[in-house]
Amino acid sequence: ETSFDIWSLGMVLYHFAVGEHYFTPRCSLTDETQLFTYLRDATQLDFTKLNASYADPRLRDLIMSCLQYDPHARPTIQQIRDHAFFN
Repeated sequence: ETSFDIWSLGMVLYHFAVGEHYFTPRCSLTDETQLFTYLRDATQLDFTKLNASYADPRLRDLIMSCLQYDPHARPTIQQIRDHAFFN
């Protein structure tokens, strides 16, 4: 299963493009259960900062496709390799 890896790639690329982490917990996440609950409940991502960044539009498109909530809607590794950002 690679869908979580794709989501993680989207988070790393977001950090590079915007210059900060997407998730800033509103509480102290001291254990894995709290962390996974926090991430699981994040179904609506806000791309305001990404869209306001100077990132290449192709990179923004790649990031948003990797961060789809539905794992089946995320691109495959091959689709990422073929994405316009890399070509």
